[in-house]
Amino acid sequence: MDFNNKTVFEFVNEIYGYDQLYLPNWTKKAIIDIESYGNVQMFSQLDVKLKDDVDVIKSLLYESIFSKYMLVPGHLVRPDGIYISKLNIDTYWTLLISTKMYTSKLSGKGVDDDKNSTDWSLLYHKKNGEVTCKNLKERLDDVRQDFTCQGSLRIHFILPGVAQERTSNQSSRSNRGGCFTENNDVIMYIDEKLLERYFKGNSYIKFNVIF
Repeated sequence: MDFNNKTVFEFVNEIYGYDQLYLPNWTKKAIIDIESYGNVQMFSQLDVKLKDDVDVIKSLLYESIFSKYMLVPGHLVRPDGIYISKLNIDTYWTLLISTKMYTSKLSGKGVDDDKNSTDWSLLYHKKNGEVTCKNLKERLDDVRQDFTCQGSLRIHFILPGVAQERTSNQSSRSNRGGCFTENNDVIMYIDEKLLERYFKGNSYIKFNVIF
């Protein structure tokens, strides 16, 4: 599936169907346009001023030079991939990726812990909610305060999958997986079957590099 140059609305509904769920308005304006990815070491080779993940996030928000790049941050940040795209001068949306491989399907508290790993407000937080790096978290908060995040597309690649999928007519928090909205975010779960069907051989981003 070639997802580049699609809106988030088109991307989500191409996988889950246009009658499956309500999507926030920002998803119709947010265009996925990713050409490359890398960690802070790669970014620092392109711009020596970028010393850590917060520097890269600041660059993604304030400048356009890396607008088509996805950051593969350090493990303390928690998401496995961060893509930031501006909607206008002071608003933006994010694509946050989590990739996990298990011997059996994820269930119970593990699902909530994994979901929190793509919460844009919980960067630099541990599973128990504690801040991992206070100085970096404070710097990140300072960077983000000049902009408004309209929402996030949060993709969870979980292999082999989650224990029970959420369906369109089920609202219980005990039903996991599939695709649903939470506040202004869109949360997607990609299991083995969906990964094989939609993402195998993608020519733009090799998500398996993050596994």
